Amino acid sequence: MSRTETAVTHIDMDGRLQLSSEAAHIDCVWVPTEQVAFLQAQVPGKRRADWLQALPYALEEKLAQPVESLHFVVLHREASGTTWVAVVEKARMQRWLDELAAQGVSQAELVPDCFRVPIAENGQAWQIWPTGEGGRCLVRTGRYSGLAGDVDWLEDVWALAQSQVSAEAPAQMSAQPAVQPSAQPSVQPSAQAPSQASVLNRQTLSALPEVTPAEVKPFSLRQGAFRVVREKGGVWRIWLTPMVLVTLLFATLLSDRLLQAKRLEAQADAYQQQTRALFQKMFPDVQRIVNIRAQTKTRLNRLAEAPETAQFNDLLQATERLLKPLLEAKQVTLQTLRWQNRQLQLSLTAADGTLLQQLAEQLNSRYRAEFKLSEAAADQTQGVLYVRAP
Repeated sequence: MSRTETAVTHIDMDGRLQLSSEAAHIDCVWVPTEQVAFLQAQVPGKRRADWLQALPYALEEKLAQPVESLHFVVLHREASGTTWVAVVEKARMQRWLDELAAQGVSQAELVPDCFRVPIAENGQAWQIWPTGEGGRCLVRTGRYSGLAGDVDWLEDVWALAQSQVSAEAPAQMSAQPAVQPSAQPSVQPSAQAPSQASVLNRQTLSALPEVTPAEVKPFSLRQGAFRVVREKGGVWRIWLTPMVLVTLLFATLLSDRLLQAKRLEAQADAYQQQTRALFQKMFPDVQRIVNIRAQTKTRLNRLAEAPETAQFNDLLQATERLLKPLLEAKQVTLQTLRWQNRQLQLSLTAADGTLLQQLAEQLNSRYRAEFKLSEAAADQTQGVLYVRAP
């Protein structure tokens, strides 16, 4: 933060933002200390949530307004429970934030301008800086407290502090830092009492040192409901839509793969059930199915080795050799083929019935073959050819 920006970028007493023309980026905006009160109290509780809840009521006796209308900012808390707090009206905080948003600097911190003044090296005296604005001065009364006002008012505060120091042993005094009482919370802020008679003779600064955002951020009023909400970066906004689309596409593909896997699993289960049913139908004597493929192969090999099966294969091969040329020439049509009572039964149809009779005679040379006529017409002859082993 540059010195020029520090001195110029602020909110005035009327709530208007005064921007520096040299400021390229605003990290901090100073607000009038006159409109903020600083208090110190003993707040019991170990858990943060507990003592934060109790904080407003621990300060209630020092407040002239309902705690519900005030915004409490914890500046520091010690292990003993001693807590330093800044108090400002919620309505004023909201007006300040609206002004920041209207000027396009909604991410800036709001810091009382008394914290522009450094702490005195000895830690006891007040540090004073005249702003040059109609006699207005900023006073740093302690690490977590400060005052602001004109010279005459500060002299009155000093005199009041001196009288309280003389009457009481504690070195703490209460003062109302208000140039405009109607423009600030009705509270009694704490300030460390000076040790000499004239406030203006105490370490008056000729210039303010440069202050960085990191140094003033701990004193920011933007806490709790008024905290800074960081916007997403521009690059993230650019890639947000493509990333969402890619995610949706990936989810769609994944869902489709899962559905396909479910369908294939269901089909595999149905196929397995049908295979088991067919196996049990073909081999009803099998009581236990362990491996369908291996058991089926074994059973088929046994059937192939059986005498009846060998006889069927022999008759079928002999008949095929004679019948196949007629079928390919479309001179004969095979209707059905059955194996029953150890004989082959073929239902045949031909335009020329002599072809069927000749086929029976050719098979009869080796086997016992007989053709029985079922139906005869001028253009078609139909019958059954019986072939059996001799």
